[in-house]
Amino acid sequence: MKILVPVKRVIDPDIPVRIDLEGKNIVSANQPHALNSFDEVALAKAAMMRADNVASEMIAVSIGGEKTTDTLRTALAMGADRAIHIVTNENQTLQPFDIAGILAHIFRKEQVDLVLLGKLSVDSDAGQTPSLLAGFLNLPLLPDSFKIDIEGEHVIASFDHSNGQTRARAALPAIVSCELHLVEPRPVSLSAVMKARQKPIVAKTLEELPIVLKKNVSIIKLKEPISRPACQFFDSALELAVQLRTEGLLK
Repeated sequence: MKILVPVKRVIDPDIPVRIDLEGKNIVSANQPHALNSFDEVALAKAAMMRADNVASEMIAVSIGGEKTTDTLRTALAMGADRAIHIVTNENQTLQPFDIAGILAHIFRKEQVDLVLLGKLSVDSDAGQTPSLLAGFLNLPLLPDSFKIDIEGEHVIASFDHSNGQTRARAALPAIVSCELHLVEPRPVSLSAVMKARQKPIVAKTLEELPIVLKKNVSIIKLKEPISRPACQFFDSALELAVQLRTEGLLK
């Protein structure tokens, strides 16, 4: 079984973000970046399946500028056998529709059996790529999975929904998006980092792919979130009622 794991390089979520002067993009230059945490979980799960001989090959793929190579090296150190880098301009931002189209092309070319990917990226928080990819390929999608098992030619996943938990079964090939609590990624050892330098990364430009970017979504304006007022504490329900009445929230 061949597993494809799409990964994304994102601005480190632990630092405050800034909006550029035009108000259309997040300032990413000279900012620390990291591997998207949901994709890291997908990598860790695929690496476990690879180590247990459930999978015969694990391929990482990422779309981005030259520095995306660092993210792919991390994926290789975590257990990927090889990596594919779709090179874009550093300032080029692709929408989920185009990303899913690129991944669909790679899926067909590589004849993949299973795609494991994070349910969303922590920068855009869109969460659209898994479902779009499944739609383009006409394949089953097991979303937001916190448990994944392979039984013969089927994948079985568990995920939450409004009424509790669901366990679903789908025939391979399939798309599975991963929750954060699927597995706990292990720290990458120095020896794994050294070995990753010997593993191949194949770079391709967008022009080399039979993909026509739609560019049907554009950002009009980004704004800082409205700051919340400071919390107030009350010693009694009567004191709360008086305050609500003073603010006109209680008649």
